Amino acid sequence: MDGIDAAIIKTDGKAYVEEIGHYSVNYPSEIQKILKATEAIVRSCHGNIALIKQKDFEQSVKFFFKEAYNFSDQESIDELAKIKKIFNASVLSFEKIVVISTDLHIQAINQLLKKYNLKAKDIDLIGYHGKTLYHNPQQKITIQIGDGQQMTNAVNIPVVNNFREKDVKNGGQGAPFALYITKHLRCAMVFYLLLLLIVGGLVILHLSQMIIQNP
Repeated sequence: MDGIDAAIIKTDGKAYVEEIGHYSVNYPSEIQKILKATEAIVRSCHGNIALIKQKDFEQSVKFFFKEAYNFSDQESIDELAKIKKIFNASVLSFEKIVVISTDLHIQAINQLLKKYNLKAKDIDLIGYHGKTLYHNPQQKITIQIGDGQQMTNAVNIPVVNNFREKDVKNGGQGAPFALYITKHLRCAMVFYLLLLLIVGGLVILHLSQMIIQNP
């Protein structure tokens, strides 16, 4: 819940991987608090989205603030009001947190592209892990927040997401790239890409001409 890491890599989709650049940003304390509160709510419902949506989200957030930060009732109300003001939200809900989290990742993409003087047309696709809030592969449940369609609409780059959820539903542990990474990449790159997956980052891919010439 500390922040976002994003990287641009060039690959043929097989063994060749070259890092073009990366960007990291830490979350302000208010964002960390609301994400941690959302995670606690999701965990309390054991990843049951229908149950999560039935909860009084703001009341649950205030309860978390009191429990986690020893806030008084008024301090919890004030902290929630501050967060709502930051995101210009009249009401906070689970769905709103998904939008907020996606927006933060979109901002990271834009900063990454700006840092390396790249345009959307220079990027073939984005691998978007999202932010993991609950993970129980034994029950084939894993919850990541992040809207791939919202992201692709904003940055005009194709987005691949939900790969962890699909892996778990097909009997995996939610790390579909682990075998590929350990088999083909150097130790330093293994660590870096696994870090991105663990913290909920972005991998922006520029495919090498090899994969286009030899599909």
